[in-house]
Amino acid sequence: MPEKGLPDYRRYRVEAGGPFFRREGDFLVQVPRHRFGAQGQRLLPRRTPGRLRLVLLGESSAWMLGDELGVVAGQRGLQERIETVNMALGASSWELVQRRFEEALGLDADAILVLFGHNLYIAVHPLHAPRLPAAPGSRLASLALDLLDPPRFPQGMLPAGRVLALRAGLRRMARQARRRGVRLLLCTVPSNLRQPPGGTARADYQEAERLWKAGRWQEARRLFVRARDLDPERLRASTAVNEAIRSVARDEGAELLDFERLVSARGEHGVPGPELFKDGQHLRPEGLRWEAGRLLELLRL
Repeated sequence: MPEKGLPDYRRYRVEAGGPFFRREGDFLVQVPRHRFGAQGQRLLPRRTPGRLRLVLLGESSAWMLGDELGVVAGQRGLQERIETVNMALGASSWELVQRRFEEALGLDADAILVLFGHNLYIAVHPLHAPRLPAAPGSRLASLALDLLDPPRFPQGMLPAGRVLALRAGLRRMARQARRRGVRLLLCTVPSNLRQPPGGTARADYQEAERLWKAGRWQEARRLFVRARDLDPERLRASTAVNEAIRSVARDEGAELLDFERLVSARGEHGVPGPELFKDGQHLRPEGLRWEAGRLLELLRL
């Protein structure tokens, strides 16, 4: 179970599709109030010369990275050299992230970071309206729509189709960013390999645990990965998801932050577990600091 203060995932949800920022006088002011996202952001429409503007997009892992990035930048005395605009929201769908990317392109950013993969199988409710006046993740609105039109698992949400949708969306982002002269930073998505899965994947997990206890680390790792990839819950980024992110970065010339390999290298015998994660998806502060440090290195700050 997630720790207190982390998103409660629903396969079908209501999302507010209106703009993230609105103009108020000389400033752009954040519109949505979301308990799993940054609050009360204000920025000028144009970036400050000599100060890099970075926009973060994605799910809760991206939101948490943005928060930690501010802390690390402050500790390193970089507050005046980087401005972070954190548009990531917990439990976001891929469709919402793509809409936010369109808005992010208009924020005069130097770079846009996309960190998304755990939530690929979260679907927007069939009755979703682009400007529905409901906060993302609203339980009341979600339950009301469930009563009006019970959720169905659409054909487009099957694994192969969703990975193709991720790949196609990232490719569009890369080409749009290139046309605008904006750096696009694509991130692979680490996960807790020691999180027990459900369904038939449980047998692979149990065998992995047996091999782990016997000190057969590499064999165990292969089965931990397989168990995660076959987990019917599909709330941890799979091998296919991370390979899609890597291939788009390579083929489209986007910059890659391979957080999945960064975190795996710090797990015991290459297997990241509860010592690094709060649950199946969310890194503990130390892991977020590793990611933030690697990001600042890539930005040459």
